[in-house]
This record gives sequence, structure tokens and C-alpha cells, in this order.
Amino acid sequence: MSEMKRVEQEVADFIRTNSGSDRYYRRFPIGNGHYVQIHITQIAGSAIDANAPVQPETIDFAVQFYSGSDNWFRVDNQGNANFLHSHLHSGSRKLCDHVPLSGSFTILQLIGECFTQARQVKGWKFP
Repeated sequence: MSEMKRVEQEVADFIRTNSGSDRYYRRFPIGNGHYVQIHITQIAGSAIDANAPVQPETIDFAVQFYSGSDNWFRVDNQGNANFLHSHLHSGSRKLCDHVPLSGSFTILQLIGECFTQARQVKGWKFP
């Protein structure tokens, strides 16, 4: 299992273990000085179930991948808008996608999407 896949599983386990909380905030080591930090809150302070669908406008969601002071990749829900926004600025490569979030989704689905993108970015940024 790759380091990123292992950490994705740790993040999912953390969210499942704390399911029902109104806030998920934690830093996880990926290895070789790389980290991922999650910050998920329910705007009204209500509980967030890990497997229950949520509406994008009701949560603040951010996943930050970094190494030292190099914040090499970030995904958030663009200020509670109905977009999953990917931030990457690295030399000549830029990624600033706005993926529409229609309907509802689970927090675990969002985490999975973040790690899918981050594995691609890490693969070319840190070969």
C-alpha cells in the first residue's frame, strides 16, 4: 500500500471514529516530511455523520497537503459554494479547478476525491 493510500485510510478511519462530531480537524504525517491536514466543520454546529449525505453549502471543508512551508496542494469547497476547488501553483503547472458539487455527498466521498487528485499531483511534483 502506498503512503498516500495508507494516510487516506487513516483519515477515513479518523472521520468514521469521530462520526457525529461537528468538527474534524487533524494533521496526519504522510512520510518523508509531507503532511495532510483536514479541517471540516458544519456551519450551524450540527453533527456531521461520516456516511450521511451533506449539502455543500452547509459545511466548511479544506484538505491541505504540505511539506515544511511548501503548501503544495489544497482542496476546499470554495467558501461554501457548490464547488470543490483545487489550488495548485507550481512553476509552469497550475491547477485551479472548480468541480461542481450538485446534490449531496458524504464527507468520505470528498476525502476520496481529494486524495485521488493529490496522488496525481505528488506523482509529478515529487517523482
